Amino acid sequence: MGGMRMSTSAETGLVNTDLRLHGTDNAYICSSAVFPTSGFSNPTHTLLALAIRLAHHLS
Repeated sequence: MGGMRMSTSAETGLVNTDLRLHGTDNAYICSSAVFPTSGFSNPTHTLLALAIRLAHHLS
């Protein structure tokens, strides 16, 4: 977790808020790696929410 931070800027993160890699047209990361840090609870529900959000964005 936290290895591919989400950010609106390429200087502070590797993916944008749509989970697209900065500087690419068609590469998306849907993983807990986009979380800023690991938490104390299971991230499954948050990751599923991100996956559904990405699916809506891509459709």
